[in-house]
Amino acid sequence: MDAKIGTDGDLVLDESGRLCCVSGKEELYQRMYLRLAAVRGGFLYDKSFGSDIGTIDLTKEDAVLMIEAMARRALAEIRDAEVTGAVIEEQAVTVFVSCQGDEFAIEIKRRDVNE
Repeated sequence: MDAKIGTDGDLVLDESGRLCCVSGKEELYQRMYLRLAAVRGGFLYDKSFGSDIGTIDLTKEDAVLMIEAMARRALAEIRDAEVTGAVIEEQAVTVFVSCQGDEFAIEIKRRDVNE
């Protein structure tokens, strides 16, 4: 179980002001999303946390291959996470991941990858 983080990046509280939590598939998705969207080296206590996806020139021919490689590196510590593809869209980058028997499409808004 982990603290739930909202789409604005803040912790989510219930109507009583208590911290909301996520578990199971939702927690796994959140953990992968945070690793992909965070800037690698930007977290003081773990410089290996995050990805370098925001540094990629998304107009290059091999950008999808680079995204997949950087996603694999970012998700290496998550058990059974296998990057199966990536798509560059106008407003987002989507990374496809197979993990622990589930399939995930993790969309990272372009503003989240520091464009």
